[in-house]
Amino acid sequence: MSDARVFKIENRLAKVISLPGGKTVSDALRGADKRIASVRDDCLASMGAKAAKLQQLADQASRQTHEAAVAGIYATANEVFSIASAFDMTELAEAAYGLCDLVDDSRARTALNWPAIGVHIDGIRFLSAQAGAEDSPARRAIVAGLREVAARFAGDAA
Repeated sequence: MSDARVFKIENRLAKVISLPGGKTVSDALRGADKRIASVRDDCLASMGAKAAKLQQLADQASRQTHEAAVAGIYATANEVFSIASAFDMTELAEAAYGLCDLVDDSRARTALNWPAIGVHIDGIRFLSAQAGAEDSPARRAIVAGLREVAARFAGDAA
C-alpha cells in the first residue's frame, strides 16, 4: 500500500482577501456581479440562436434517429439552462431543464417521443424570443404545460 499524498491547492481569493489592503469579500462579489452584468446582453442575444439550433438538431434527428443530433439537443438545452439560470430566467431555465430530462429519459427507450421533444423546443423558442422578459402568466402557463407533457410522457414509460 502506498502512502497518501496531500496536495495543498492555492486559493487565490483567500490570499487576496487576507493581504493588508486586499479585496474584501463584498468587493470581490461586486466585481463578479459587474463582470456577469457585462456579458448579460450577449448571453441573452445568444438564446435565439440556441433555440434555432435546437430546432435544427431536432429536425435532423427526427428524420432518422441520429445519436449525435440527440446528444446535441441535450448539450444545447443544457447551455440554455446554464445561461438562463445565471440570469434568473426561471421559466426558460425550467423549460430547458425539462428538455434535458426528457431527452435523457428517452435515450433509454427504443423510440424517442418527438412530439414531446418538439413541444419543449417550441416552448424554449418562445421563451427565448423574449429572453430577459419578466415573469408573466403566459410564461408560467407555458412552463406548466411543459411540466404536464413531461409528466404524461414519464407516465407512458411505466
